[in-house]
Amino acid sequence: MSQSKVESAVSAWLAQYPPPNRFLVAFSGGMDSVVLLDALSRVLPPNRLRAVYIHHGLQPEASDWQDFTADFCRTRGIEYQSVAVQVATAKRQGLEALARAARYQALYECLDAQTILLTAHHLRDQAETFLLNALRGCGLSGLAAMPSEKTVRFQGRVHLHARPLLDVPYSALQFYAHQHRLTWVADPSNSDPSFRRNFIRHRVWPHIDQAWPKAEKTLGQTIEHLSESVCLLDALAKQDLDGAVMNAYQLSLEGVSRLGALRVKNALRYWAREVALNVRLNETVYAWVLQCLQHSNPESHPRLKQAGMEYRWHRNQLYAFSEAMLRVIADADYRVVGADFQAQNYYFSHRLYQGTESDQAWLNARLSSDGAWVRAMKPEDVQRLGLKSRLKKWFQRQGVPPWDRRRWPLLEKDGEIIAVLGGVEADLSHRTE
Repeated sequence: MSQSKVESAVSAWLAQYPPPNRFLVAFSGGMDSVVLLDALSRVLPPNRLRAVYIHHGLQPEASDWQDFTADFCRTRGIEYQSVAVQVATAKRQGLEALARAARYQALYECLDAQTILLTAHHLRDQAETFLLNALRGCGLSGLAAMPSEKTVRFQGRVHLHARPLLDVPYSALQFYAHQHRLTWVADPSNSDPSFRRNFIRHRVWPHIDQAWPKAEKTLGQTIEHLSESVCLLDALAKQDLDGAVMNAYQLSLEGVSRLGALRVKNALRYWAREVALNVRLNETVYAWVLQCLQHSNPESHPRLKQAGMEYRWHRNQLYAFSEAMLRVIADADYRVVGADFQAQNYYFSHRLYQGTESDQAWLNARLSSDGAWVRAMKPEDVQRLGLKSRLKKWFQRQGVPPWDRRRWPLLEKDGEIIAVLGGVEADLSHRTE
C-alpha cells in the first residue's frame, strides 16, 4: 500500500534527523496534533518520542482534554507530560497572543539539547497566516508566514522548532484521521468568529476555496517565493552587520548608517527577528532611528517609549530595554559575589573583560576567589582612586553611554578595590597586587 501524504511527509522529514535526535510534540488533542503524533508513533521507537499537553485553564473542558491526551499516549506507549501555565487576563485578541506566548515558553522549557520541538501546522494554517499578516500590513517576513524549521534561542540555549506537515493540505490530514479511525477533541473557541483567524477560517476561506479551488496550494507557492526573498534580505543584513555589536538589547548601526534608509530598516528587522526577540518594531521606531542617525550631536542620547520597550540612542548604538531590563539598569547599588557575577545579566553596553590573556586569567582567578565582590562604582571611588580624568576619557573613547557610567563595576577583595572591570587600561594597571 502506498503511503499517504501525511506518512510521506513525516518519513521524509524524519530521514533528516536520525538518532540521537529526539522529538517533542506539542499535543493539544485536536485533530492536527493527533494526526502528527499518531503518524510519528508508528515509525519511531518510544525512546525518541514525547508529547506535552499545555493546560492553559482557559476553557472548562481543559481538564477533560488533558485526560484524553494522557489516555491517547498511554495506549500507544508514548511518554507524556502535562504542564499547567498561567495566562494573564486581557482582551480577547490579546488573550490569544498571551496564551500562545505562555504555551511556547512552557514547551521550550521541556526541551533539551537533543530534542526537537514539533508542531502540527499544515498548509491551510500557512495560507490563513498569510492572509492574516497581509491584512495587518506585515512586511515580507510576515507574508512569508511560518518557516518549516526555525532555530529558537531560549535561556541561553538554541533549539529547533519544526513543522513536518507544513506542506501537507488540510484535506490530507482529514483523510489520514478517518483512514486510521482516530478520535480527537474539539475546542469550541476555534469556532468563535470574534477571533480573527477563526473569522478567516469559517467566514472567508470557504468563499476563497469556492472561487479558487487550488488556493491553498497556490498561496503556498506564493509564500515559498516570499521566503526566498526573505532569505536574500537576511543575507544582505548579515553582510551589512558583519562585525557589528549585536545582542538581545543592543545593535550598532555605525557601519550601516551610510548605506541608506532601506538597508538600515532591513538590518533592524533582521536584528529583531533573529537576535532581539522581545523587540517589536513599527513605523514609529523606524522613523525615530533614522532621525537619530541624521542627528549631528554625537553626545546626544534621545529616548523613545514604544511597543512595550524603551529605546535609547548613543553614538549610533541602538538600545532596546524592557521594563525588567530598565529596573536592572537603574540599580546603581548592586553588589554580588564575584563568582556569581555575569555581565550579560546587567545589560552593559561594553564588553567588560578585555586585556591580554594573562590579564584575563588574573581577573578570572580573582573573581572566583573567596572574599571577592563586584559592585557598582561610586563617585567617591573615582576620587579616591584618582581616576576621574582618565576614566572620563576612557568612557568617551569607548562610547560608553551615561546610564552605564553611573553603575560601572568594580572588583573588590576583602573590602579593597583591586580592579575596574572593562580595562580602563588594557593591562589592568589599576590592580593593587
